[in-house]
Amino acid sequence: INRMSQSLEDSDRQRRTQLAKARRIQRNLLPENPDLAGATFAVHYEPADDVAGDFYDVRCLADGSRVVLLADVTGHGIPAAMSATLLKAHFAEACERFTDIQEIVRHVNSRFTDLTLPEDFATAVVLRMIPKSSTLQVVNAGHDAVLYRSPDGGIREYQSSGLLLGVDAEAHWSVSEIATSSRDRLLVYTDGVSETFDAEKSMFGRDRVLAVFSETAALSPTASLESLMQLLDKFRGDGIQLDDVTAILIEF
Repeated sequence: INRMSQSLEDSDRQRRTQLAKARRIQRNLLPENPDLAGATFAVHYEPADDVAGDFYDVRCLADGSRVVLLADVTGHGIPAAMSATLLKAHFAEACERFTDIQEIVRHVNSRFTDLTLPEDFATAVVLRMIPKSSTLQVVNAGHDAVLYRSPDGGIREYQSSGLLLGVDAEAHWSVSEIATSSRDRLLVYTDGVSETFDAEKSMFGRDRVLAVFSETAALSPTASLESLMQLLDKFRGDGIQLDDVTAILIEF
């Protein structure tokens, strides 16, 4: 019994060590201090487990434009994290080969569809910022709406413009274009934000996200996100975080 107990303890210690290293590896894949050519980038990233199915990245293309990816792989934990790592590699390769946002998304989707299991999918938002023309391009692949707020308080929503990644290797997406102005803001988040539940099984919901986005417009992007996450934690209360939580706020 003592030997069995010691063996179980050793196995558990080894598992925790491996998970800790996997968490460090995944964190190391995330961009540090991304350069958005004058825009301000703020992010909150909080896995539900040791590793996450949520993933984000920022890349500079050959023409000087910047591309931001936010993706949410089905499920969470180690399997989702492995798929998210594949997305990272496909996205990096696409950004080295293309400057057109549709080509980037198509390349990522084609590779992801070929290499993941049939039941694995990912929602994603890809943003291409073109500083020379103050233009923002948006592709939404089955993800929650991208929220875009002008200083006058008006909010536009950019809904999904095509299939999730991993469904059809030949899928296509339409592109939305926005002429950006100073102090415009963009918020994109994974469903771990809007689909957080409280003890009474009520959902946080999109309306609360919209309200905080507007009410904190005078704060810095980082402070605005912190306010959203504080409200989310308060809403969840003693409940368990069931899904990864990621949100990105960009101010132009």
